[in-house]
Amino acid sequence: MRIVSRLTQLAAAVAVTMGCMAGHAGATVVVYTDRASYDAAVASHGADLFADLGPGSALSGPQARNAGQFGYQASVVDPLNLGPGQGAQDFYTLDNGTGGSWLSTNFATSFLRFDAFSAPLHAIGGSFFSTDLDGAVVNGALNFQVTDASGTFDYAYSNSLPDSFLAFLSNSAIASLTVASAQGAAGQFVTVQELALGEVPEPASVLLVGLGGLVLLARRRVAGT
Repeated sequence: MRIVSRLTQLAAAVAVTMGCMAGHAGATVVVYTDRASYDAAVASHGADLFADLGPGSALSGPQARNAGQFGYQASVVDPLNLGPGQGAQDFYTLDNGTGGSWLSTNFATSFLRFDAFSAPLHAIGGSFFSTDLDGAVVNGALNFQVTDASGTFDYAYSNSLPDSFLAFLSNSAIASLTVASAQGAAGQFVTVQELALGEVPEPASVLLVGLGGLVLLARRRVAGT
């Protein structure tokens, strides 16, 4: 059973948790919203469509999974620290309407995190969006955080849908991707239908060249600014 908290202070708790993850100067991150341009920039691809998960049930985390040749860990982060057994660290699987599954959180205020990659990678993304308590797609906003060897990079994304695509390329090895619903306390759950992982031949040189389909080329912010 998916859970929505009705306490207004939960929104503040989520905002504080995301905001405390400070960034550092150093690496460069490119953000893609066009799948074809991303595929052209990535030499080695792997995708997890979560087709093996049965819809409509809670699923304990973390889960060891594979996206093609890349192994990784999917987990649910509980920013409220409710503790084990409360369901805030559980996934919830949803029927995508075509015989497959979407992976979501059991609590609206929880985050999705992908890390513990089996091999170094410099590209991560996929199809992320928001769903309501009943699993219906809603027009929501998501907050992304990419952590690599140089620090963290935050990105806000609005109006995401199941057919949208968002990916990040870094010239530093990526350690994790965290995705949270910006409106989780209002009953919107972060949901993913595909996780795409990849490697590029020479990450540093690729990121310094103008590439079609990117929406951002930015230096990481300096902590404290």
